[in-house]
Amino acid sequence: YKSWVEKNSVVIVQIEHIKAVENIKEILSVEGVDGFIVGPYDLSGSVGYPGEFDHQLVMSAMNEIEKSLVDSDKPGGIHIVHSNHSLLEETISKGYKFIAYGDDMVFFAEKLDAEKKFFTGIKKKLRA
Repeated sequence: YKSWVEKNSVVIVQIEHIKAVENIKEILSVEGVDGFIVGPYDLSGSVGYPGEFDHQLVMSAMNEIEKSLVDSDKPGGIHIVHSNHSLLEETISKGYKFIAYGDDMVFFAEKLDAEKKFFTGIKKKLRA
């Protein structure tokens, strides 16, 4: 088992804090680190603007991370929490190699919201 793990395990570090961004080159140079994944919500919170992805500090941190996509031979990933097709395409074009897209509760909430809007529209049509 130990031999198998040494040959087959993959170590993906999480970049979820501004300190990790500031040290990303050093982190990715650690022997045994195979890649990274960005947690944008935690990262935005670490600079004091949780969920504000358009804030300059958050965008600056993301720009630093994206330089690593070019400068390092190690693949980068990111979590896109809410389904957004244009953001997904943009993320792929920036060079991210793996993407966690949504999660079950977010997809469920988005579907419920869409269905609520649909039923509200039917209700308005029937009253007209």
